[in-house]
Amino acid sequence: MPSSDVTPSGLATASTILKDGVILGGDINILRPKNKINSSYMSYYLNFAKKEIIRLVTGTTIKHIYNKDLKQLKFKVSQSLEEQQKIAETLSAIDRKIELEIKLLTQLNQQKQYFLQNLFI
Repeated sequence: MPSSDVTPSGLATASTILKDGVILGGDINILRPKNKINSSYMSYYLNFAKKEIIRLVTGTTIKHIYNKDLKQLKFKVSQSLEEQQKIAETLSAIDRKIELEIKLLTQLNQQKQYFLQNLFI
């Protein structure tokens, strides 16, 4: 999660990196749960719980959220690791479908513009 941004909602955005050997830069909060939790599931869970995270944001022009404050968050996860993985995979598949549909919509809008431009020549 970013540790500073100009908007509170920008700070309350979690991402998951599932590749080895990635070097992370500064100005981020790295969250690692104490219990076994699927990383992708945790990311979706945190993004769902934005309201709770936004309450921890401080600052006026530049907003900040600190690790010490994030440690206050308590989430009860009752699903097994296997269930978490299935939930995360399902949500990821939906995200991919949404991305494809957005691309299709963009292409259809471009096609519509092309037809409209050539219709009135």
